Amino acid sequence: MHVLALAACVLNSLPVLIKCVLFIVICSHFYFQRQQLKGQQVTIKYTETAGWEITESGEFVAVQILPSTVISIFAIFLHLKKADKSKQTVLIVSDSLAEDDYRHLIVTLKTNGITRV
Repeated sequence: MHVLALAACVLNSLPVLIKCVLFIVICSHFYFQRQQLKGQQVTIKYTETAGWEITESGEFVAVQILPSTVISIFAIFLHLKKADKSKQTVLIVSDSLAEDDYRHLIVTLKTNGITRV
């Protein structure tokens, strides 16, 4: 996404000074986002009793999978709603899990996951 924003920044018809400022802002945003997400690892689990849960500060927190979740063979864009009503998006790329685990996650999401709000 940052690459597309940089391309739009460079290819627009704004004055050069504004292009430079936008370029610096986009690059710095990418840098800070990368630093923030570098050590973050998310664990998602489903149990019959508790439903869907996600790790937050080392503890599992109950979440609701929203209908806006996108499931494909390449990636899952998991849209979550936490108990405190805040929303979170988690990207799960197919390469990040073993092939069988990724398939199992897709099946579990389709059968138990997405609930209408």
